[in-house]
Amino acid sequence: MDLVKIAYFDETFWLVVGEKYIDIILAGREKLECDVVFVTCETWVEVKELWEEPDGQMPWAIHPKIVARLKQQIVYGEDDDWSLNKK
Repeated sequence: MDLVKIAYFDETFWLVVGEKYIDIILAGREKLECDVVFVTCETWVEVKELWEEPDGQMPWAIHPKIVARLKQQIVYGEDDDWSLNKK
């Protein structure tokens, strides 16, 4: 199954898995047809470990309002303490 994973670190959201969906995420015109997972990271090393292309360019930084819009769709959070995972 396809997956989008967004890591939160140092007050920034990073798209670490699912770069092929970046246009859909940014445009917001259609609902993602995949799972969306949010993960809170304590270090940049954790972000890089989640990143699907660690030898490529930097992960995409995602604006918090885009993350809030994604949150309105079906979301699974690995970190129950992360405020955006609560409805």
